[in-house]
Amino acid sequence: MEYRVRPGDTLWSIAERSGISIDELARTNHLSQEDVLAVGRTLTIPGGEFRYHRVAGGETLSHIAGQYGISLQQLMSANEIKNPDIIKIGYTLTIPGEVSEQVMSEPAGQTSRIQIGGWAWPVAGEVTSHFGIRGDRPHEGVDIGACEGATIVAAEKGRVVWSAPRGTYGLTVILDHGNGIRSLYSHCSKLLVREGQLVDRNQAIAEVGNTGRSTGPHLHMEILRQGVPLDPMLFLKERLFG
Repeated sequence: MEYRVRPGDTLWSIAERSGISIDELARTNHLSQEDVLAVGRTLTIPGGEFRYHRVAGGETLSHIAGQYGISLQQLMSANEIKNPDIIKIGYTLTIPGEVSEQVMSEPAGQTSRIQIGGWAWPVAGEVTSHFGIRGDRPHEGVDIGACEGATIVAAEKGRVVWSAPRGTYGLTVILDHGNGIRSLYSHCSKLLVREGQLVDRNQAIAEVGNTGRSTGPHLHMEILRQGVPLDPMLFLKERLFG
């Protein structure tokens, strides 16, 4: 099982939330107990089919699912959670150890063809919020301002692994591009694709909206590799127009 380090994490806090000893965690990852963990680093959590995670302040179910490389629905199902927005600090979650075939499968022909850089822009508009720290919290994608109902297209070809409401993200589409790379498009007003569907680059997948926790119509886009957020600007074409 893998876990992605978040701000404020220590070996002790991760070990406690995962239900293992700090010695076991440090030994598995070839670390000493005094090591400072870099945010974004992936740690191996030793264990069998199931592990456990104790919810810390500022965490969401979506982020916890991403840390362990599973879908939000898998996490909700394993813990019989009906509302992904309701989560209590200190609550212990069961983390299923097996990722479904749908989540892990790569789109046909995508095993070695994903290009880093030069991806299509998903919607016409200006970037209103960049990747990085916003206020006192990480902003794990980019926001692109656009009019309500504007067409959102796939930045690269892939397979739809999520097309449904997603907590504070609102209506969301997630595409799996293979090689552990996924792109996320949220706050949509309308979804135009279904889970399991193969889509081409520049194919319409949704429409811009203001659903979820949003202050106005825009697209929030994320790109993740093995659940770790990357700056989408490293993938998108250098210029939006022209």
